[in-house]
Amino acid sequence: MPKDGKMRFVQQAGKSKDIINTASAHDDHKDKSMARYRAIKTRTSRTTHSAREATQQDRTIRPSPPKIKFLHSETQASKKSERASSLDEAFQAAIKAIVPERLEATRRAKAKMGLSQETTKDDPKVAKFTQITSTDPTPPAAPKLPKAKEKPLLQAAIEHITLDRLHTVLYKALNESPKARSVFERELLAPLSPDPEEEQEAIAAKKKPTRKRPRFEMCRWCKEEFDVTDNPDDACNHHNGVLEQTRPDGFTWDCCQADGDDDGCETTAHEIDEDYDAKKPKRYWES
Repeated sequence: MPKDGKMRFVQQAGKSKDIINTASAHDDHKDKSMARYRAIKTRTSRTTHSAREATQQDRTIRPSPPKIKFLHSETQASKKSERASSLDEAFQAAIKAIVPERLEATRRAKAKMGLSQETTKDDPKVAKFTQITSTDPTPPAAPKLPKAKEKPLLQAAIEHITLDRLHTVLYKALNESPKARSVFERELLAPLSPDPEEEQEAIAAKKKPTRKRPRFEMCRWCKEEFDVTDNPDDACNHHNGVLEQTRPDGFTWDCCQADGDDDGCETTAHEIDEDYDAKKPKRYWES
């Protein structure tokens, strides 16, 4: 082998040995690193496991407050406060924008009212303006309407009772109550003499008239009820004749030849109908 070849071989062998030594050292370092990593991992896992067990025991003994819910409620409260503050700012801005316009409108109205008062000051036919100021922001209450009164039960029963039943109850009340009798005598009876002078003399002598008559009677002419104490000469308008059938579809009064439904031809005071019977039905021209 030439000398140069030997030298080159020795150099290559030395390089190979260095490479092998370097690789071996690297493997040793790697093994040591892995051993340290496993030891650290083991210690960490043990520490984590013990901490987890301690935390679990603490939770079973004393539960922790709901932090997430509390934070959520705080967030909502902050949002509400921000929204309220923004609304207040918007309201104040709106007031600042409206107030000048209202003040200007008020000033114009006052100026116009002052001009109207000056022009109509001496005119009594024109009403003067009166400025009304009120510090109460609440509107006046609406007036209460009166409630519809219900008809008393006794009044309804009297209106629906038959005439015979009413007479029976009335007579019974008159027999049992002198006060009720005096009320009915005052309302339904009148002195026999309609002369007011005689009535005043009886009152002055403190004597009650013993002779009385019914106060309300039925008129023989107009077939209407009248008060005998108030019966002037022009109270009754009537016909003093008889109805005659002069044509198929109508009747005529023989006293004045007027139609059956025309007004009366005479005007007198009412006259009492002695033959009147309340139970007897009226004829059609008397209704």
